Amino acid sequence: MSWCDKEVHEFNAELRNVNGQLVGDVVHIASTSLRFAALKKDGSVVSWGVEGGEHLPAYRGVIPFRNVQDQLKDITHIYSNKWAFAAVTSKGAVITWGSATQGGNGLINYGTEEAQKKLKEDLQDNVVGIYSTDTAFVAVRSDGRVAQWGYVYDEASFENVQQELISGEIVHIYSTEGAFAALMADDRIVTWGSQSHGGRAFAQAEEELLPTKIVSGY
Repeated sequence: MSWCDKEVHEFNAELRNVNGQLVGDVVHIASTSLRFAALKKDGSVVSWGVEGGEHLPAYRGVIPFRNVQDQLKDITHIYSNKWAFAAVTSKGAVITWGSATQGGNGLINYGTEEAQKKLKEDLQDNVVGIYSTDTAFVAVRSDGRVAQWGYVYDEASFENVQQELISGEIVHIYSTEGAFAALMADDRIVTWGSQSHGGRAFAQAEEELLPTKIVSGY
């Protein structure tokens, strides 16, 4: 059986298993490029589709949905990027699955042991919102701290702006394929990520980030 045939066979078998769970009580749906995840009224999650990604940068396998399904209880929201999911419980804990290095393993690619430990602590509770690029996630906590994980184009640029992010109130975080832009309560913009995708890979002149009002079309 070819790789494609195997994927189709597994998808069909999975869809038969979840079909009866999708006929009611679904309150939200999130999606990656190849997979859906549905949140139900009782806080449980149903997911179906293909768990692929072998062609992705720094690919290290997939965290299958079945590995975390038993943990997905009392879920309040599901977020996704192009290749992975992140679910948040009522206590603000984050549970991830999907392509491992694109955020599915809940780790920082190439991060130090200390950084991984801090990230794990940040994702254990009090997360109030998650935003994403194609391959990474950012979580905002109720205490104002911000955590980032997944395949990040420029980790150093995030480290350089963390103090700016926690020194004020984040209103919303917008994203492109490879960068983030946080709109702060004082109308400042703080950007990080790939410079070619709109992030701040290098220090910018202060006047480039003068306070301004942003109107979103979304």
